[in-house]
Amino acid sequence: MRGNNKSTSLASTFFILAIIASSIYSIHGSQASQPLGQQATLLTPPPPSAPYWTYKTGYYVRAVAVSEDGSTIVAGAGGKIYIFGRQDNLTKWTYTAIGDIRSVAVSADGNTIVTGIGPKIYVFGGQDNSTKWTYQGVGSVWSVAVSADGNTIVSGTGDDYVRVFGRLDNTTIWTYKTDDDVDSVAVSADGNTIAAGGGDDKVRVFSRQDNTTIWTYKTGNWICSVAVSADGNTIAAGGGDHCVRAFGRQDNATLWTYETPSHPFYGVAVSRDGTTIATGGHDGIFRIFGRTSNATLFQYDTGAEIYQTIAPSSDGSVITCGGTGATPKAYSFSKNLGFLWDYSVGGEINPTSIYGPAVGISGDGSLAAYGCDDYELYVFQYDTVAPALGTPSTVPSSPVGGQNVNVSISVTDNVGVSTVTLYYRSASSSSWSSAAMSLAGSVYTVRLGPFASGSSVDYYVTAVDASGNTASSPTDAPLSYHTFSVGSPAGIEWTSVLIGAGLGAFIAIIVSFVLLQLKRSGR
Repeated sequence: MRGNNKSTSLASTFFILAIIASSIYSIHGSQASQPLGQQATLLTPPPPSAPYWTYKTGYYVRAVAVSEDGSTIVAGAGGKIYIFGRQDNLTKWTYTAIGDIRSVAVSADGNTIVTGIGPKIYVFGGQDNSTKWTYQGVGSVWSVAVSADGNTIVSGTGDDYVRVFGRLDNTTIWTYKTDDDVDSVAVSADGNTIAAGGGDDKVRVFSRQDNTTIWTYKTGNWICSVAVSADGNTIAAGGGDHCVRAFGRQDNATLWTYETPSHPFYGVAVSRDGTTIATGGHDGIFRIFGRTSNATLFQYDTGAEIYQTIAPSSDGSVITCGGTGATPKAYSFSKNLGFLWDYSVGGEINPTSIYGPAVGISGDGSLAAYGCDDYELYVFQYDTVAPALGTPSTVPSSPVGGQNVNVSISVTDNVGVSTVTLYYRSASSSSWSSAAMSLAGSVYTVRLGPFASGSSVDYYVTAVDASGNTASSPTDAPLSYHTFSVGSPAGIEWTSVLIGAGLGAFIAIIVSFVLLQLKRSGR
């Protein structure tokens, strides 16, 4: 019985010593972290207080186009074409010829650019001003269009022709002779549906394969403007008979007709998805319709004539508009929200030609461009997308006392990132410090520290884009945040090992002493 008590006492002693050793080790090995959140989105940006940028040309800016992805802006003024990227007013390239530009067009990705200068058609790639090909006609080029993929190019000219080309050379796929000027042409995204209208009062619809009309519709007056949805199933036309008409692709039966008492419709546009038709004309009233009814979803009196200065985003959620008048303005509207904002520009928007258009918009509605008779191109941001933040990381991943810590995070934006800021504090502090993060390769990085061993650092990251939209990681920062812990340097770890070894030797001595005493007492 006495031996059992001795064994129990010995086991208890070893158990207590093991707990002490484990506690000493855990002090040096602990880490802490916080879960990541999702990026935030700002859905309603404020009206612009100023254009994103402007550019002064040497003549009236009569024609403007914006690629669907927003990467390329094209402007025509006099006989000169100007190509810009999205971010600033530095021209990527220009091209000058003899004659007047009245229409420009650009493919969805910006890699095919088309214009007519005088009677000549020019086709460029997006990279430089080397022409891919040209086509010399007789009459002035009033209107050009290009499919989203860039493989179908259409022109309407003053010598009464509709001409269709491929992207690779100036050999016409087909031509069609009308009875008067062809003032407006449009093409679907895949190039398989082509619409044309002009001075002979007819709307004509073709396929890409040949010049046999799918159908023709005779109106009561000149056709000023035609437009086609991406899939070709929605076609709209406006003209001098005071009517705007919507058609399907299959036949010339109108889906609906809308008529004003005495005002021609100069401008008509169809959203890429075909759900939205926007119009403007001599009465200065901007109107939005759906595809299936002539009931106006929204109308707004601009107090100025509206020519071909209308351009909708892909889904019609944002529509740009501009017109002539004593106080010419750039407008932004929404199919669902109505009037969004206006901005007084320095000159009338496209007052010298109805052939334009002199406005353009990106597919997502975040960028709009306007050409004016003050020789100016105005570019506005309408950006609803906040920056997207990735997962932050630290280098070293397990910092120790005395080390600097590099914090990195990927940040992307559809328009452009303006600033990225890291906020940090000691976990024991209630106030945050800030540090600007700089772009290094493909990520934003900042160096922090050094920090004391055993400390814990909280941090979060906030990004602001060029339009003022913000997002943070985590999304609800600073209510939640990321954390990294600072361990002990290697020297301290060895000290811990030595302390542990000394403790072990001490325990061994104690155990030996206890056993010796037990042995003596047993004699």
